[in-house]
Amino acid sequence: MSALPFTLLVLIAYNIAVFGFGDTALVTTVASIKLPSMAGTEAAWIISIADLLVLGGLVALFIEIAKATRTGNVSIADHGASFLVFVGFLLEFLLVIQAGNTTFFILMCIAGIDVLAGFTVSITGARRDWGGHHG
Repeated sequence: MSALPFTLLVLIAYNIAVFGFGDTALVTTVASIKLPSMAGTEAAWIISIADLLVLGGLVALFIEIAKATRTGNVSIADHGASFLVFVGFLLEFLLVIQAGNTTFFILMCIAGIDVLAGFTVSITGARRDWGGHHG
């Protein structure tokens, strides 16, 4: 795996959706599924682009946490890149009107958790490798 954070792909996908397809892209219905619990009603489970982006963010977070278990110079570069992606999310959230919504905020939080989890996993692993004790 490369030092490219998968959360960057989520940021790029968000920007393509919003800037490429307009302001209503996030609420565009991708699928409408009638669940057994909705039998006898007109209700359906609606899956939107925003929902898929959040799901993609969670998958990216899982991959990034798995990558954080590595040690070495690539791991350090990966942590730095993840931090830069989080800063990119934060700046876009604060400065770009199309990013001022709950979906983007959740994606930004996922990127922030990636940074914190990556450092935590690495520090815990390094402490174990160096014979330190967990407090």
